[in-house]
Amino acid sequence: MNRKPHGRDKSPDRDALNPRRIAAAVLHRVLDEGAYSHLALDAALAATQGALAPRDRALATELVYGALTWLGRIDAILGLFVRGGLDRVDPDVRAILRAAIYQVDGLDRIPDHAAVDEAVEHARALRCGKALPGFVNGVLRGALRARARWPQPAPPQEGRARHLAERWSMPLWMAERLIDQFGWDDALAQAEAFARRPGLTLRATGALDPAERAAMAAALGGQVTAISPDGLRLPTLTAAAQAAIDEGRALVQDEAAQLVSHLAAPKAGERALDACAGLGGKAAHLAALGGPSLRLTVGDTHAQKLDVLGRRFDLLGLLAPQRAHGDLRDAATLEGPFDLIVLDAPCSGLGVMRRHPEIRWRRQPEEIATLAALQASLLDRAVELLAPGGRLVYSVCTFTPEEGEGQLEAALSRHPGLEIDRPEGGADWGALTRTPLGWLSMPSPQQTDGFYMARARRA
Repeated sequence: MNRKPHGRDKSPDRDALNPRRIAAAVLHRVLDEGAYSHLALDAALAATQGALAPRDRALATELVYGALTWLGRIDAILGLFVRGGLDRVDPDVRAILRAAIYQVDGLDRIPDHAAVDEAVEHARALRCGKALPGFVNGVLRGALRARARWPQPAPPQEGRARHLAERWSMPLWMAERLIDQFGWDDALAQAEAFARRPGLTLRATGALDPAERAAMAAALGGQVTAISPDGLRLPTLTAAAQAAIDEGRALVQDEAAQLVSHLAAPKAGERALDACAGLGGKAAHLAALGGPSLRLTVGDTHAQKLDVLGRRFDLLGLLAPQRAHGDLRDAATLEGPFDLIVLDAPCSGLGVMRRHPEIRWRRQPEEIATLAALQASLLDRAVELLAPGGRLVYSVCTFTPEEGEGQLEAALSRHPGLEIDRPEGGADWGALTRTPLGWLSMPSPQQTDGFYMARARRA
């Protein structure tokens, strides 16, 4: 009898390298346990220890983000064939069904029988009873036999918001907001753009002239972005791009987020504050633009994020900023004045639904008012910390007026010494949608995340 050597490497088993099973496990974590899709997927892929083939990594990623985006339609289909409703189904089994329906409804390269057979085998592997594989088989094969019964979007004449919500898989309240804010035609374009998986956008971390940036983009398998002077747009993560990220020559950052730092336009010698720095993508950009004499402070309520930020600065070869752990509104956290403050405020995050599709199901409309109140208090504190003549950049990764243009308009009325300050150069501002006080960048037509940004100056 052959025995495997003692102390062998604990490499993942065959089931752990199955992209469909990885995807179902991630869907369960996100939808039933409240995990964030990108973190749960990254952890699941990392657990394969690099043994998962690139095409299988791509399939697992597509299944996770696709099923989360189209969850409304998926659950509407399953609801026709699951007696008693999906809520009564075991969460693991529910995730298997959702992943399978997305394969047969949302993808065209996977045969129906393969998706069903794999789902049944996955249910059998759960070892939660002999009835589960039969249940999964019955639901999926019944759904495929009765495909003509699958729900279709209501026509616009029966209700435009309902049509938008059902056609592009979003809650009704979100569809209503898009129509109210953008009008029918633009709302259709935005809803479609939010349902499409975005490509990969990087920021070149070195100072490159246009020719050097174009050469770097070509070497990584992409092209330069349309608006940001530092952006690189790739259709997917190539090996060359991953190497550039690992070596600190580039980092993942949407073009709209890059524009926030260009709007801030930090200057050498200034005292600057990134008030809600998070993991430090914008802070690192500020440091690169301002140079080594920029006196940068980064603040955040999460100490772990500041630790990650510190490691990012080390990787990029940037001078470590001063850290301020705590709530910006606490007077003891920070001492002003600052010549420049960037407030990328906590928000509803509706502008990043392409990258974090669970937001469309997790966010509730009443939360927007609560977040707007928080943003107002942070803005008031930022104005207190701003030096005379200092610049305040306000941004949110959402499109709601209460959190964007309306928020800034209210701040201007509360602080008569604050006035709008339009930038010159640094980016192609004409490519954005100009508002009375700032700019709005959206998936359609800018092909970016949804961002509102504005700059004010204190008299």
